[in-house]
Amino acid sequence: MKIWHKIIIFMICLSFLGRGGEVSALIKAFDVDVNGSVRTSYDDNVTSASTNEKDDFITTVLVGLGLKKTGKTYDLELTTNITEQLFWDNTDFNNNAQDVRLAVLKEFSKYDRVSFSNTFRHAEDPSSFEDAFGRTAGRYSFHRNSMNLQYSRDLSKQLGLLVGYDNEIYEVDRANSSDSFLNRVSVELDYFRSSATVFILAYYFSVRDLDPGTNSTVHSFVTGVRHYLTKQLYVDATTGLSLVEDFSGKTSTDPRIFLTLTDDIDENTSVSVSFQKEKFPNGYTEDVFDYWQLTARVRHQLVERMGVVFSGFYGDGDFDSLNIRDKLTGVSTRLNYDLTEHVSAYVDYAYSQTQSNVDARGYERNIITVGMNCSF
Repeated sequence: MKIWHKIIIFMICLSFLGRGGEVSALIKAFDVDVNGSVRTSYDDNVTSASTNEKDDFITTVLVGLGLKKTGKTYDLELTTNITEQLFWDNTDFNNNAQDVRLAVLKEFSKYDRVSFSNTFRHAEDPSSFEDAFGRTAGRYSFHRNSMNLQYSRDLSKQLGLLVGYDNEIYEVDRANSSDSFLNRVSVELDYFRSSATVFILAYYFSVRDLDPGTNSTVHSFVTGVRHYLTKQLYVDATTGLSLVEDFSGKTSTDPRIFLTLTDDIDENTSVSVSFQKEKFPNGYTEDVFDYWQLTARVRHQLVERMGVVFSGFYGDGDFDSLNIRDKLTGVSTRLNYDLTEHVSAYVDYAYSQTQSNVDARGYERNIITVGMNCSF
């Protein structure tokens, strides 16, 4: 474990470990949410391998705690989850994962506000199709710490300014991979033409440093709009150009497109579709990933206690220097039933397939899960 991981965990522990009276006072000062879950999954390819797949039954137990506090000029939220995975056959894959997120919003006046968030995650398996897209196949642990700091000011009734700084530290427990450090600054102007339409003009500058390795930079110039087509149907669209200097010093000009269409059809049904295209430095090898991806999500409440969620994903990307092209297709569906006000049960199925011009990177994976969640 790297020293900065120990520092984060130590600080978190200090915030909770103290005299009994201090802990009691802390709990009384915050709204406290306690949640937990237990699930059993059948995974037919636990290592995401192209050949000699290993299947297994996996029992996962999660315990989580959330603290929230809202004041006149601020909001504060801290959530943490600890997850234990137990493999029935491949016991050497047993692992413990941790998630911690801190979010703060502070208003200094009716015109000025600052938001801060920090998310730490340690796990062995990607948590979404987006995380799996472009990732080297196999089972290996990673640590990711993402921080975001943003200042916003209302310059007038129709004009707003946002200035931001993002930092990401990404470490992979894999011999042939590098650790990486991402720093990004952003400046955005928002023009509120009406309550239904907002125009956006933004500039982003990013630097990705690899250890060991060199660095890659990206300058992005973006314009966009958020527009409500109806009261429940709205579109977010940004487009622009990125000047990408890769790890070898070669510079290219590439399109940058983000598009999201959301329709809250009624209180029981919502649909969202997103398209994203950009070229960005990879987080664990000296290469840039030129990709596009399409995601879709449908949520529908069948009856009062039963709902279903469907998700779909397709991504196509190229690693320029390595001459690798990956395509990932993923679908998942979940049927959820509320047993009581605090307890729900669900059945989940997920399928993913990676196709690549490098045979060792391609794989198929099916996961069937039965689980139960509770929150208090």
